[in-house]
Amino acid sequence: RSSHSLSEALCAATPMVHMPCFAEQVRNAYLAHARNISIVVDKFTLDNDDLAIAIRTILEDDSYKSVVD
Repeated sequence: RSSHSLSEALCAATPMVHMPCFAEQVRNAYLAHARNISIVVDKFTLDNDDLAIAIRTILEDDSYKSVVD
């Protein structure tokens, strides 16, 4: 479940990269993004470079980590 994964990540103080696919995942991903705790990537337009940038940003940009701490 998407909300369960989101809760687990928040409890572990882990920023996320979301690629929502269906159901409540889209809503949860954009709520997390609005709170600066995740980056949302589009499954229809995603390429290797976009994914690498999103992951690198989550790992290297301390603003994401500071929000979930």
